[in-house]
Amino acid sequence: MKFAPIVLTLGLVAAAIAIESPAEVRAAIQKQLLIYTNAIKAKNLTQVESVIKANFTADFKDTDTRGTIRNREQTIQAMRANVSALKTVNNVKLTIDSIKLTGDKATTTEHFILDATMTNPTDMKKTAVLKVDSSWTGSYVKKGGKWFCIASKAIKETVTVDGKKLG
Repeated sequence: MKFAPIVLTLGLVAAAIAIESPAEVRAAIQKQLLIYTNAIKAKNLTQVESVIKANFTADFKDTDTRGTIRNREQTIQAMRANVSALKTVNNVKLTIDSIKLTGDKATTTEHFILDATMTNPTDMKKTAVLKVDSSWTGSYVKKGGKWFCIASKAIKETVTVDGKKLG
């Protein structure tokens, strides 16, 4: 019976090693966010859709600042339309500002910055400067060793076109 404490200790050590730290979870999610922003910068609609499908659950829900809720497919369609309108992307950045980890669930606060040109909405022959600054809360769950976004809820969003605030 002298082996029982050793086996128990080894089991606890193995369990401790398997537990991810908030920094590890943040890094895993941030890696996928970088792939997403690179797809936006490249205006690669196929990759934008692919990243969303690979990292958002089928029952994903996105709530905007007005309270409108979109499912994953509606989110993909909105992103396809948004990215299609871009002419050039000067800067795009999506970072995790904070993360709270509870077992196989994580809650993040994320910040998105976009500086781009787009087709001018009032004169299709011209371009306009688009600036987006938004933040939201992301809810994630770990399934099969991977973190998936199950929901996002907008905290704030500022969008300007040629310096004029929209919405």
